[in-house]
Amino acid sequence: MYIKNTNVHEVYFKNKVLLVNLNNGQWVRTSRKYFEVLNKLVESNQIGDFMKYKYVSNVIDNLKRLFNELLEIRYYVDEEKTHQENNLSVTFTLTNKCNLSCSHCALSASPLSQDILSTNDVKYAIDKIIDVNPNTLILTGGEPFIRKDILEIISYIRTNFKNKLVIMTNGMLIRKNSFHFKKRIGYVNKCEMASLRVHMAS
Repeated sequence: MYIKNTNVHEVYFKNKVLLVNLNNGQWVRTSRKYFEVLNKLVESNQIGDFMKYKYVSNVIDNLKRLFNELLEIRYYVDEEKTHQENNLSVTFTLTNKCNLSCSHCALSASPLSQDILSTNDVKYAIDKIIDVNPNTLILTGGEPFIRKDILEIISYIRTNFKNKLVIMTNGMLIRKNSFHFKKRIGYVNKCEMASLRVHMAS
């Protein structure tokens, strides 16, 4: 049985919808109608039979393709496998400020946004997250590397948190901090580039 992942979000705009996995920063854009039909199939537990359906049509092919894309970004997950994994991940938005102003951004991040959390605020929040002991801590934004204290934050996390650390980034600011970043890159398990998937039926 497939279910919607716990940390996902939908952003609607006219006849389109942006389906976002907040854990990994990946998203798919598609038509609202396609998503509504597909979501009903998933919620009614008919998606398994539908995916085995052999009849060929553009609508059916597009729905199957959309479902596979949403599985790939883990918008939908296998409920049984999810219970078996029992993995807890926490996504921490460090800032809404970003060096880019992407029209598809789910958070409307931009260079004009301001950091709300001070360094001490971030460290306090991290301490609370560590108390929960998640398997994965994901730092996201905005653009995390736009913060002047990002390397201090990474060092603080790695001093106190031994599990997996992931940073969601557009990658454009890493080279500006390349020397200092390389000294600390061992602290991070994964730097994942934020990506956009556009469903062709949209």
